[in-house]
Amino acid sequence: MHLFELELLTEDPDIAVVTETWFRESSLVKVNGYSLFRKDRGNRGGGVAIYVKECLCPNEVCVPNLRDSFVENIWCSIQNGEDKLLVGCIYRPPNSSSLINTSINLLVQEASKLVSDRKYSSLVICGDFNFPSIKWSKNGCLEITPFDQESSTFVENLHDCFLNQMVNDHTFQSSDGTTTNTLDLILTSCQNRISDLKTKPVLGGTSKGHLVLCWKFMTVSNSFKMFDNRKFLYSKGNYDKFKKELNKIDWVSHFENKDVNFCYEFLLNIYEKLSFNLIPKRNITKKNVPWVSSKTKKKAFDLVSPDLLIFKLSCYGFNESSLELKRNYFHYRKQIVKYNDTLSEAC
Repeated sequence: MHLFELELLTEDPDIAVVTETWFRESSLVKVNGYSLFRKDRGNRGGGVAIYVKECLCPNEVCVPNLRDSFVENIWCSIQNGEDKLLVGCIYRPPNSSSLINTSINLLVQEASKLVSDRKYSSLVICGDFNFPSIKWSKNGCLEITPFDQESSTFVENLHDCFLNQMVNDHTFQSSDGTTTNTLDLILTSCQNRISDLKTKPVLGGTSKGHLVLCWKFMTVSNSFKMFDNRKFLYSKGNYDKFKKELNKIDWVSHFENKDVNFCYEFLLNIYEKLSFNLIPKRNITKKNVPWVSSKTKKKAFDLVSPDLLIFKLSCYGFNESSLELKRNYFHYRKQIVKYNDTLSEAC
């Protein structure tokens, strides 16, 4: 575990996805500054986990269709402005049963459906899928050698879900130092967002094991977020819960040895998340925009005298009946007209 913590400290990733964790209920696996989402096997081996920086305010996704007890999988969401990312981690043991293979395909389908239904803007699924027969290539022309039906069904399912598999290099290193098979995969609905994909040596420098995959995922910046046509109803906020949520955070551990920019971003993300969840909002329409009041509406008619306005309307071709309606409107309005710093009498 200390080697993994050292890797996080060195690389400083926003997200770390881990398979075959071998975590137990009593394992001390919390890493300072990261939220942990995990699913342990319960006995020797297996297990999956996702570490996400706490400043990103991640949430575990507990959709019933993504909670398959037969498959080691875990899901979380990360929101950056209007961009809401669904992240999943799946471990498929070698020689898995047909039941597990079918369950994995259904999980991929359900996750993809959440994106197509616009519950999320994009999807990334990572994990050790253990399909050594699938020979992935950069041009998209893969082979299954030797052929097996489970591998073929898995590939067909990815195509049906319109998902791209991004890893083409071998990801498993044999004891003699050679790399064989692409077992670790990255599945995504937005291949253009993934860049700089590279492999690193096996964690801990051992001669045999899975290589570490590193890549960048581009999210939509807040600076490009469309105008949110809503305003907070601060008088109706749940501030008791707001305070309780703030008190749950260990501010000292989060801010210790961090620069002011990190602390500010962390605080701002927490504040925005709690405000969004605990303070109701309402849409701003053309009828209730704050800069249009009854006073401004009245003043909009007080810049031009009625006679001048009627004259201009007649020049634009308004007929006499329309002009008479305007005259009656000004008469019954009983307005005081300000024109050239002179106040008129009531019309």
